[in-house]
Amino acid sequence: MKKFLIILSLIICGITAKAQIIYQPYISNSQVSYLQEVQLCHYSNGHWGKWYSAPNFVVFGEYDDFYLSCLDVDEGNPQLHLTIKNYRWPDKKTRKLHRKKKLWYQYEGTIEVYGNTPWKANVIIDIQPYKKRPFTYNAKTKDNKWGIGINFTRMH
Repeated sequence: MKKFLIILSLIICGITAKAQIIYQPYISNSQVSYLQEVQLCHYSNGHWGKWYSAPNFVVFGEYDDFYLSCLDVDEGNPQLHLTIKNYRWPDKKTRKLHRKKKLWYQYEGTIEVYGNTPWKANVIIDIQPYKKRPFTYNAKTKDNKWGIGINFTRMH
């Protein structure tokens, strides 16, 4: 009985954790949405910090234009908006080549941060090579002083 209760509580906790973060890409090529765990990393003056989990975040939009919202802050209004200019979905052959050679995709774009002191900056966005859909984005300002890493870890 004790074993059963422990297993049941782990299942319930796992379901609750998965339900908190949702990545909804609204992709035109019929990609499905996945429950996601969002991890963030800060970049400052040439150095990346450690990755940390960002609970209670919702990500919505497309792969080249999405918002991050924290449900605990400002009633879930977006805190960050990332837009990639001239993004093209790479074909299967290109994705395979990038994975094999570990070549990150690089684009120009913009990042908007909302809050008490909102600001917008032009950024260089690097996307880690992927097989089916992008999971890791690194966006840095062109002067290389500030950046953010965003990782969507597929949960199922």
